[in-house]
Amino acid sequence: MPELPDVETERRYLAATALHRRITRVHADQDLLEGTTPAAMGRVLHDRRFETTHRHGKFLFAASDGPWWLVLHFGMTGGLVFFKAGGAVSPPRHIRLLFEFDNDYRLAYDCQRKLGLIALCRDPATFVSDRGLGPDALDSRLDLDAFEEARVGRRLPVKAWLMDQQAIAGIGNVYSDEILFHARIHPACRINALDPETVQRLFQLMKKILEQCVKARAEPDRMPVSFLLPHRTPDGCCPRCGVALARQRISGRMAYFCPQCQAESGD
Repeated sequence: MPELPDVETERRYLAATALHRRITRVHADQDLLEGTTPAAMGRVLHDRRFETTHRHGKFLFAASDGPWWLVLHFGMTGGLVFFKAGGAVSPPRHIRLLFEFDNDYRLAYDCQRKLGLIALCRDPATFVSDRGLGPDALDSRLDLDAFEEARVGRRLPVKAWLMDQQAIAGIGNVYSDEILFHARIHPACRINALDPETVQRLFQLMKKILEQCVKARAEPDRMPVSFLLPHRTPDGCCPRCGVALARQRISGRMAYFCPQCQAESGD
């Protein structure tokens, strides 16, 4: 499932390709729409232009020059494709939302498994609040004090806590493993069992790793060889010590970790 670095990459892609272009027509798949209809979306966005973009956690927002923001969540398989009709880039196969612009340009939201979300909102902050999302993991307002506050009273495994969108928005199965690998924390360790020094290390590495993954455009081949992600396979080995990676189901999700570098503390 696309996580913060993936969605930030999509946000930058939309900003680089589709801003300030006049929307001439909108095609939308009702199955993925939330709180609106294809006709309503076409009506409010027709003849408008996207002016700016925003991201919170795994949600992408694009502001029109009218009162509405487009909201996208990419589910398991979603992504954006910008192309020109009849051009070198072929249209994707599973278009769930299509914007037609002047001069035959198109922006498609492609989502094979139909697990994404398409919506409209008047204000991203209200949308985020209404969904009960926590602070974005890379928001500068999420400092160490706020990070500590988010774990107060929680007894979840640290991996599950990092993935809880109501605690911190943006981290999923893959990047929780990456962050914990660098922090040398076993994914099943309880969040309330971490000492202050470990919490500070986790916080700092969360920011650092996510920023590096954004810089790599969320592509494993572009990430440092010291990262877990390029090795995160059933037969993968730890890039730090060479030991075979372990797997364990934690809160319903499969965690990959190094049993030597991330040994359980017994807490």
